[in-house]
Amino acid sequence: MRWSILSSLFWLLVASSAHYLEDDNYDPFNKTLWRRVRGPGGDGGGQQPTASELFLIGDSSLPASCASRVDVLDEWVNEANLLHEAAMTVYSGYKTKNAYAILMNQFFGFAITINRNPNGPNTYSLTPRNGVPQRYTTIGDRLARVSQFLAGAGLRDPPVPGEAPRVLCSGDAHQLVGPGDITRDKNGNRVVTARDPTTNEPTEYLSIQDAFKYEEEANFFWVSAFNGYAQLKKLSAGETEACPKDNIRYAATNRGGTLSKIIEPSFEFGKCNRMILFCPASFDVKQWVAGEPGNAHNFPSLAQAVTIDNYPSATAGKGGTKTLDDLGLDNILPRSATLYHELIHLTDNYDTKDPYYQLSDILRTAKKEDTKSELIKNPESFVFFAMAAYMTINAPEGASPVTYMGGLPMRVSEIPF
Repeated sequence: MRWSILSSLFWLLVASSAHYLEDDNYDPFNKTLWRRVRGPGGDGGGQQPTASELFLIGDSSLPASCASRVDVLDEWVNEANLLHEAAMTVYSGYKTKNAYAILMNQFFGFAITINRNPNGPNTYSLTPRNGVPQRYTTIGDRLARVSQFLAGAGLRDPPVPGEAPRVLCSGDAHQLVGPGDITRDKNGNRVVTARDPTTNEPTEYLSIQDAFKYEEEANFFWVSAFNGYAQLKKLSAGETEACPKDNIRYAATNRGGTLSKIIEPSFEFGKCNRMILFCPASFDVKQWVAGEPGNAHNFPSLAQAVTIDNYPSATAGKGGTKTLDDLGLDNILPRSATLYHELIHLTDNYDTKDPYYQLSDILRTAKKEDTKSELIKNPESFVFFAMAAYMTINAPEGASPVTYMGGLPMRVSEIPF
C-alpha cells in the first residue's frame, strides 16, 4: 500500500516536544578529513575518482571481470556522487530548509514539531524517536564513510590494508561448496589437519563447517578472484548459484567468510578488502515504463529525472502534466541506485543487514518507534533518502521544487510550516 500525502502530513503535524539535534555541537562531517566530491556541474571539491581508481576491477581474462563494464561503472560512480552530495546537503541543512526536515522525518523517523507564532513566521524543530544525538550522528557516520570512500580515501578498518575493494560482474568466479567440503588455502591447496606419523600422508582435512561460521540459510562459495571464500544469503531453497536466474539478485557485498575458531598460523586463507558482486541483472534491467509495477533501480539516469519534461509539476493528485507527476519515489530510482545501495554495505565495518527493501515498509517503520534503529542501518533507506534529496535540490529552471511525502511528490511551496 502506498502512503498518501494527507496521512503523512497528519502524522508529521502531531509531533510535539522536540528540539534541534546538534545541541551538543557534534557534526560527523567536521570530524573527517574527506572533502565532498562533486560531479560535473558542481562547485568544486576535488577531482572525482573513477571506478578503476576506487575498485580492483580485474583483467578481462579473469572470470567475472568487470573490465567490459568500466564505462557503466564510471557512470554509476558519477551518479552515486551526485546522490550522496544531495543526501549530505539535506542531512546537514535541515535546520534552515523545511523540505529537508520532511525528508529526515519520512525516511529516518525524526518527528517534526511546528512552533506556531501568531506574530511572525512559524518555526520547527526535530527529534529522533530514541536518543539524542545518537541517531543523528549515526546517520552522519554512515554518510561520512561513503564520503571517505568516494573521495578515494579507502575504507575504515579495511580487512586488507592497501588493497582496493574488489568488484565482480557475474557469478562466474563463485564455485559452490558444501559444509563437508575440504577448505582450501590462499594457494588453492587443501588444508591438512592431520597426517600419518609414518608416511606423513594426509589423514584429515579441514572442512568448511569447521573452518567457518556456516549458516544453513546461506551458500558458501570458493571465489577464484582472490582464492578465498564468500557467503551469500539464499534467495530461495535449493539455490546453487551466486547470481541465480530464477530469483533475480542485482548485487551483493561480502566481507568473506568468518573463521569460527583459531586455525594454526600455517593456514593462510585468501582474503579480499571486501567485495561487491554485480550480477548481470543489475546491468540488463528491463526498460522503464512510467508507473509500471516492478520498476526498481531501472530509471535511465538522474539527469533525465530532473528535465523540465519529466520533473513533477504538482503535488501528487493535483493534475500535474509531467512524466513523473503522481509517480512514487520507488518508481524513479536510477540504475546507479544499485551501486549506492552497495556502498552503504561496503563502507560498514560489519555485514549490514537489509531489513527493508520496499518503500512502503520504510515509510511505515519511520512512523513507529523502531527501537532497533533499523532505519538508520538499512541501505535502501539511504537510497530513497538520497533520491528524494536529489529531486528536492535539483528542480530544473522554471519548475517549482518538490519534496517527497508518503513517497509521492509534493510542492515545497505547499509545506504547511
